[in-house]
Amino acid sequence: MTTAAKGILVALGAVIAVAVGLGGAFASSGGSPTDAQVVRDLRHGGLVVLLRHAAADDSAPAADGCRGQANLTSKGRDQALEIRRGLADARAVVGSVLASPLCRARETARLVVPGAAQTVRACLVRTASDGAEAWRRKLREVRTLLGWRPRPGTNRILVTHSEVISATTGEDVDEGDALVLRPLGHGRFALLGQIAPDDWKRLPAPAG
Repeated sequence: MTTAAKGILVALGAVIAVAVGLGGAFASSGGSPTDAQVVRDLRHGGLVVLLRHAAADDSAPAADGCRGQANLTSKGRDQALEIRRGLADARAVVGSVLASPLCRARETARLVVPGAAQTVRACLVRTASDGAEAWRRKLREVRTLLGWRPRPGTNRILVTHSEVISATTGEDVDEGDALVLRPLGHGRFALLGQIAPDDWKRLPAPAG
């Protein structure tokens, strides 16, 4: 584990868990968990929700400091709020939220779990200053976070970009899509499925 990744994990230990809500449709196949099982797992904790920022456009109005970036559109804000409602409906508990420093990722995180996001540079897209080794180092740090188990009873959310998600998981995602992962330790994880923004509200309600 790199020094930067260790620092992130240490900082996460101080984050106070917050309860939020969740709901949506979940496609499963073969031996994959059912929709109801995914909701139970989220409610019980121990998962990572790897989220691509919600819909953004470089012509969207920008707050100070966000000019020159692609920022969330009204559709993107609605998507983020749909995810927030879905998490609440599932009675999931989020122990920590990590986000790329770019404004579209930070705003997505803030709307999904208000006030809880911590920025992590490893979640950034590849920049012109990233040589091959620097990029590989970023991806190793992200994989460490994906494989690191959340505190008991909680889930972790990472808000990042398509390039980071495809490079670490091999999956292609649209804006606002979430991959639900089960961390296995040492940078390893199992993919349970993918949830689109409009699908959260179609997840079955947790029993009990």
